[in-house]
Amino acid sequence: MAAIKKIVVHQSLTTYTKTTLSGINNYHITPGPQNHISPNGAPHICYHYGIEGDGKVSHMNHLSSTVWHAKGQNTSSIGILVVGDFDGPTYTGKDGNPTEAQAGSLKKLLNYLMDYETLSLTPQDVYCHNNFGKENCPGNYLTDVVKTYKS
Repeated sequence: MAAIKKIVVHQSLTTYTKTTLSGINNYHITPGPQNHISPNGAPHICYHYGIEGDGKVSHMNHLSSTVWHAKGQNTSSIGILVVGDFDGPTYTGKDGNPTEAQAGSLKKLLNYLMDYETLSLTPQDVYCHNNFGKENCPGNYLTDVVKTYKS
């Protein structure tokens, strides 16, 4: 837990009306050339938390578990996935923006993690996947949510 220095927020690039966290997990663990995580499949879903379209938050992996969510950041960060296909700087998503319920749940989850007794995180430790090379992730709206959270 002492190795955790940041939180990284992502989008799934799959529409929240047709995608579940269970479906994303099945994609991550299934071996094959279609799997962008690993052709051998991942050991489990590649995020610590997920937020579905209705705002429901699921805790999917122990915070002490390394998950494969952001290259070069996996051993020092918590990965949060917001299910949806959102507009980014050079990408037009099918959902446009996340739901208000998702944005509200993200803020509540970030507040919870800031107060988590064994973590030493501040709002300045919250990042978007676009800070680590994925230009359109988690999309414009969630990038603004994170920027506002940090200020």
